[in-house]
Amino acid sequence: MLFRSPAVPDTSPLERMASRARRELDFGKAQQLRGGIASHETKLGAALKALPLWSGTGDDLEAVPVPAAEFVEEMRAELQASEAAVRAAKEGLAEIEKSLDEARTEREAVIAAHAVPTLDDLSGARSIRELGWCAIQKTWRDAVPDAPEGAEFLARSGAVDLTTGYDAAVEHADTLADRMREAAEKVERVAMLDVQIAAWEQRRTKAALELAEVLSEGEHARARWMDAWSGAGIAPSSPVAMTTWLRKRDVVIQVLASLRDLRLQLTEWETREKQIGAALRGLVAAYSPEQAADTAGLLDLAEAILSRAQEAAKGRRALESDRQAQIREIDRVERAIADLERQRVTWITGWREALSQAGIEAGASPAAAAEYLSAVQEVQNDLRRAEELSARIQKMLSDALEFEAAVSGLVDSLDQELKRYQPEEAIVHLHQALTSAKANLKLRQREEAAWKEWERKQKKAAGEVERAAAEIALLCREAGVEDAATARTVCGRVDRRRLLEQKLADFQERLLLVCGGRTIPEFIAEAEALDPDSIPGLLEALDRRATELRNEQEALDTRRRSLEAEALTFENADGAATAQHMSSLTGALSADVEEYVRLRTASVVLRKAIERYHERNQGPVLDRAGHLFSQLTRGSFSGLRVEGVEGRTVLVGARQDGRTVEVSGMSDGTCDQLYFALRVASLEHYFDAHEPMPFIVDDVLLSFDDERASSALSVLNGMSAKTQVVFFTHHQHLVNLAESATQAAVMKI
Repeated sequence: MLFRSPAVPDTSPLERMASRARRELDFGKAQQLRGGIASHETKLGAALKALPLWSGTGDDLEAVPVPAAEFVEEMRAELQASEAAVRAAKEGLAEIEKSLDEARTEREAVIAAHAVPTLDDLSGARSIRELGWCAIQKTWRDAVPDAPEGAEFLARSGAVDLTTGYDAAVEHADTLADRMREAAEKVERVAMLDVQIAAWEQRRTKAALELAEVLSEGEHARARWMDAWSGAGIAPSSPVAMTTWLRKRDVVIQVLASLRDLRLQLTEWETREKQIGAALRGLVAAYSPEQAADTAGLLDLAEAILSRAQEAAKGRRALESDRQAQIREIDRVERAIADLERQRVTWITGWREALSQAGIEAGASPAAAAEYLSAVQEVQNDLRRAEELSARIQKMLSDALEFEAAVSGLVDSLDQELKRYQPEEAIVHLHQALTSAKANLKLRQREEAAWKEWERKQKKAAGEVERAAAEIALLCREAGVEDAATARTVCGRVDRRRLLEQKLADFQERLLLVCGGRTIPEFIAEAEALDPDSIPGLLEALDRRATELRNEQEALDTRRRSLEAEALTFENADGAATAQHMSSLTGALSADVEEYVRLRTASVVLRKAIERYHERNQGPVLDRAGHLFSQLTRGSFSGLRVEGVEGRTVLVGARQDGRTVEVSGMSDGTCDQLYFALRVASLEHYFDAHEPMPFIVDDVLLSFDDERASSALSVLNGMSAKTQVVFFTHHQHLVNLAESATQAAVMKI
């Protein structure tokens, strides 16, 4: 078969070219590139259609110069600011014109309702009067019959002759002056309105100029905006719309760039395809007369040729391998036959020797020899089992004798009366006696343990009695008394003193409220300097002042109700009467408004002065309490201060950033720390002026965390330099904190 197999041609050049084609020509990728190009072309067309203000191609759009996004954002802000300025200028001008119209309307209403002469009317009348006087002087004193002043006077006054005209001018000027004096308030209002109208007209002129200026700036900004887009041949919309347009343009340019990249990749792939296809076509023609239309077909044909060549080579290699295997198998079988022949001769020799040693006939078969050997083995096994049973029986007899001897020895040593029983019965009685003895032993051990516990408690109680006696003796020595009975009397006096001091503090607090901000010595000095006989008069003056204040309050209430009634009347009156009444009320209320402004200003100034006084005069207790409060809260609060809130004085905590927190806004733990700080500061201030007394606290740190509890224990440790501090607790972690934060002695009770 191997000799009839044809030779396999050398296909390595074709295999290398096919491998290159598979490596460099990804037909799936080419299809993806073509699909991507089609998709991008569709997307480009849609993006160009969605782009307003443009009808050209994508390449033209990319070449068009457009403003930068920063410039568009700058123009957006500038145009929005310009529009806001124009809108604000127009609104300001409208407000000014509205105020001007209101002032003119009010002036016309005042003049029409009351026919009040104005200052211009009075000035004109006086001018005509002075002109008439000049004409009289020229005519009568200077003897000038045709003086120009006389002709002008007669023309302006409308009089027939100089004498009657001058009298009428004097009377008219005096009448206007009298009328203006009679309606001084109305004249003053008209004059004030004239001033306001002049001011509003000036402001209107200024506002109009400002509006024109901002409109000019807006037009300049819009011109800049249009010029920026002139190079692109686009009439731009607003900056916001053009920002969106630029984003859409960027999308078009990105799609165009991606499309160019895909087309370049496809062109490169097609170039490689042509080169590799030409090379494959020449190689395939050398191995097969078949041809293909495209490169993919050529690659498939080349792979088929390579596959047939590989199959042929594989078959030839398989035949060669089978031939070599058969040769090796023949050699192995020949060697195995020779080995088996040698083993057969050796076995026959050994078998004959074994039969001779076992006493079996030399011609016996292997089956007969095996049956004989099995019978011999069974006999040997039975002999071994018999020997084992005999040994076990001897061991049991020996154990029985040893047991009887042991029981007899126990009976002799424990109870001679048990000799009358057999060993089995005697051991039962001994077991019962052992159980009873164990129970008695346990009972005795419990009694001994109870006795030892009682002795320990007795010793502990004796030690506690000795310590208590030593402590009582120490306290007696510190108190300066001889025995416990005298110490109890001293404790009673101390309690009485503490009660009296508390009452004294209460009286001092009540007295401070009466002092009105002065110290108690100042108040006592002022009271001693006061004449007792003048007290009734002072009380009567205070009563009169209180009555006057109540009367003023009632008058103000009456005035308020009257004004409310008048306001209701205004709603039903016509326009002219309403304007007249409002003008009269304005004059009447001017004094009240001035008084209100003065009192309101005085109230604000007084409140600020009170706050500054509190800041400058916070007492030592509050300062010390604020410092302790900051220490206890681990810096969460910087201190304490007193502030006025809704007409009342309250204590607040100050944060590091200046914010304040009232007591109602603090947590329970922080409130406990605030009380602790105030209590310790009060006691320290008290100890500065009085004899110290023991300070006893009982589990005041339950709501404190470990850090704040450690700070509180440090405060108590510092306080122990002024007085004795006794701290009770049943929490072990507080004991541990006290041992680590202070040098206090710990006593367990």
